[in-house]
Amino acid sequence: MPISMAEIEMLNEELPLGAAGGKSLPEAIKEKYLTEDEPLSGMILGQVNIISNLPAIKDSNSGAINLPPCLALNYCCIVGAGDEGEVERLCKNVVELDLSENSLSEWKEVLSITGQIPKLRFLNLSSNPLSTDIPVQLAPVPPMAGITNLVLNNTQVPWSTVHVLLDGTPRLEQLHLSLNKYGMVDSASKAYHSVKLLQFNRNDITDWTDVTKLGQMFPCLESFYLSENDVRGLTNAVGPHFPSLRSVCLSETGLASWEEIDALAAFPVLAEVRLKRVPLAEAYDEKERHQLMIARLTRRVTRLNGSRIGETEREQAERAFIRYYMNQEDKPARYHELVATYGNLNPLADVDLRPKTHVHCLVRFEDKCQEWDIPVKQTCGQLKQSLQEFAGLPTSKFRVWYLNRAYTEGCGPTLLQYPGRLLYALRIQDGDEFIIDRK
Repeated sequence: MPISMAEIEMLNEELPLGAAGGKSLPEAIKEKYLTEDEPLSGMILGQVNIISNLPAIKDSNSGAINLPPCLALNYCCIVGAGDEGEVERLCKNVVELDLSENSLSEWKEVLSITGQIPKLRFLNLSSNPLSTDIPVQLAPVPPMAGITNLVLNNTQVPWSTVHVLLDGTPRLEQLHLSLNKYGMVDSASKAYHSVKLLQFNRNDITDWTDVTKLGQMFPCLESFYLSENDVRGLTNAVGPHFPSLRSVCLSETGLASWEEIDALAAFPVLAEVRLKRVPLAEAYDEKERHQLMIARLTRRVTRLNGSRIGETEREQAERAFIRYYMNQEDKPARYHELVATYGNLNPLADVDLRPKTHVHCLVRFEDKCQEWDIPVKQTCGQLKQSLQEFAGLPTSKFRVWYLNRAYTEGCGPTLLQYPGRLLYALRIQDGDEFIIDRK
């Protein structure tokens, strides 16, 4: 049932002041959502139009309060749950709760909050100082049994507590453990098959052995984010520990050899890879790096760095890969695999496709003949002026004819009678002729 205004007034009298400047969750809710002041939306303050993103929570007919199902209470100085029953009274219909950037430091307060919100599915506890173990008497944690998405970034939560939380969240699908300074992974005593996504960015993992422990802990993992961990030395032994993994982010990791990229083929169903800013790519320009990566990856991988790999793009990359290594003594195994597909390719001809700026033509006048290097961006009138000295005549005393050597049969020379016409428009080629004729 919605909360009545009378109940809100009772909360005003009963809610205790937060200890050491902190607040209870009900206090933070009341402060943000249950004030009787009209929202500022639509007001003009100076040159700023204030638009509130808070939902309308007061029922104009009954005067009751309906809190939104998604509560964002970050940066609210929350330290605890408050008196038993108050959270449930306010949050019985809440599905998503963002408590990031608060001051929650005791797991008993967190579990008191979650135990009073029966419909809770998403919980964000990022940047709360939760570095202590869950007390033995509180484990397991049935108050979190309905949660499917748990965010524990930058909490420094210990592995022992992570395992307790996993035991108490049988429906958990997404787990976020980034920025927790983990230098190793503490193996669990069992596997957690419900987890499909793991965010593990910006920790201190350097050994792929620790990464395989995560694969053993979450055998049904489909998406894995490992960026900004300095892991090195990926081998074919890692992939089989991730039998369901379809997407992996390895950007800004320590991958330093192409053999490590080859090892991604050992992940049985891997289809999407992110590999930005890794050491092995630093020696290549963008196009070369992109093509070499596509060619190295198995054809099962259909997306690279967020973009789909089309069939034409893949074939071009694989052919470029063959040509890249064809004259090198040390050829990778992937080279021979691709040669078996495309055969031995010829080197690409070095063709200059830039438009010509000059052509080499013959200039004839009576019994004289001379080769000229003629700029094609000049006009017919400018060409005629440049030929005055060769002809020994002023421009008014001679005409110039153009002879295209490719079309001599059945066609005679063309008189250049439009002084402003560009020579480029005549499609002049090397070996063509200009003939000077006295008037």
